[in-house]
Amino acid sequence: MLKKSVHQEPAIPLWKRVPTRTDAGELASDFIMILSGIKQLGLTQKQLVYDKLYQVLKTYAADILLAEVNTHMNILWISHKPRPGLGTEIATMVHHHVPQAKLISERFV
Repeated sequence: MLKKSVHQEPAIPLWKRVPTRTDAGELASDFIMILSGIKQLGLTQKQLVYDKLYQVLKTYAADILLAEVNTHMNILWISHKPRPGLGTEIATMVHHHVPQAKLISERFV
């Protein structure tokens, strides 16, 4: 189940928390998207972006291992189960619903 939450306190760095394997031991895939200009948005506009992201991500909840927005760095990091074309599909849907989201890094298995 995809949980919607906001954390404000310092946490363990994301690169240390991102799952590298699925529960079945398969190598996970991941990608990073930059969310251009999200820092400059007002609270209402940010919430609209987050709601759109949530709607897209919950569609893929069974395949996503981790999805996290870092507003300080303007990035969205998604780690998912390895399935051909899945990362591209998710990134495309995110970009379709949040046009300022651009794919900047990927590791598709």
